[in-house]
Amino acid sequence: MFATLAMLALAFLGMLLSVLGSFNPHLFADASYSLYLFRLINSSAFASIPHL
Repeated sequence: MFATLAMLALAFLGMLLSVLGSFNPHLFADASYSLYLFRLINSSAFASIPHL
């Protein structure tokens, strides 16, 4: 339960960072890297949801 909530929080943070990175390119070295990171975190978070 707590692990799933933590993963969802990480997914939200990754989404927020990718959005901020797309609006401010200087925030990240590469905005596509943050988007890749978001997809990676997001896929692992959604994979852990059925274990509720």
